[in-house]
Amino acid sequence: MLSEAAVLLWCAGAVIVMTIAMAKDRSSIGWLLLALLGGPLALAMVLRLPSTGLYAAIVPEPGAMELCPACCEPVRRDRTACRHCGA
Repeated sequence: MLSEAAVLLWCAGAVIVMTIAMAKDRSSIGWLLLALLGGPLALAMVLRLPSTGLYAAIVPEPGAMELCPACCEPVRRDRTACRHCGA
């Protein structure tokens, strides 16, 4: 039977895998479950994954948006025309 220390170490490793997955914009719960089942194999897999960059692509940097003077919708500062009203 597994000792309590081994179970705690296994669970701590799973939390580490989950934290790394969150930092790479991946599904934290999915990776936690995979780490609980796969242990060190899941750690090796998550370390090899590239970051999705999804959050950076969705959320613009501060100051990159302004309100359109015609329709008051947010548009990027570098745009020449509003995508909502064409102004």
